Amino acid sequence: MSRDRFDILTLIGLAGVVLVTLFLLLGSGGRDLRLASGPSQATERALQERAQAAFFAETYAPVEELLAVNKPGEALLRLEQIERDLPAEAHTALLRGGILVRQGALVEGIGEYVRAVRSRADYVDTRSPLQRRAEIEQLLATALPVVQSQAQTNPDNQGLNRALRDLHYLQSRLAGGCE
Repeated sequence: MSRDRFDILTLIGLAGVVLVTLFLLLGSGGRDLRLASGPSQATERALQERAQAAFFAETYAPVEELLAVNKPGEALLRLEQIERDLPAEAHTALLRGGILVRQGALVEGIGEYVRAVRSRADYVDTRSPLQRRAEIEQLLATALPVVQSQAQTNPDNQGLNRALRDLHYLQSRLAGGCE
C-alpha cells in the first residue's frame, strides 16, 4: 500500500513539474511567437491611420470638390448629408470649420475647429497622415489678431471671449500641450 502511495505522489509531483515547465516555456515563448507572427502595435496604428485617411479622402471628396470650385454653401449641404451617415465625426467638424471661417462666420468656425481637435488629436500630430497643422496655423495667424482686437473692444461679448479661449486652446495644442 505504501508503494502505491509513493507511486501516486511521484506521478503527481512529476506531472506538476511537467506542467510548470510547459507553463514557463509557453509563457515566454508565446510572447516571442506573438511578436514574430503579427504586426507590432505601432504598425497596426499606422495602418489604421492610413486606412482612415483613405476613407476620409473618399468620403469627403465631394465636399472638397465643391470647395475647389468655390461653392461653400453646397459643400455645407453635402457635409450635412455625410453627417447623417457619420454622426459626430470630427472630420466633418474640421471641414465645416474651414468653410465657416471662409464665409466670415469666424466665431462658429473656430468652435468647429476646436471640436474637431478635441475629438481627434491627429489633426495637430505631426506624424499623422490626418494632420492639418498648416491649416490650423493659418487660422491662428489670421483669426487671433482679429478676435483679440474685437474681444478687447467688446469685453462683454461671450462669443468673442469663447473664440479667444478656443484660439488659445488651438495654440496650446499646436505647441504640444495636452487637453
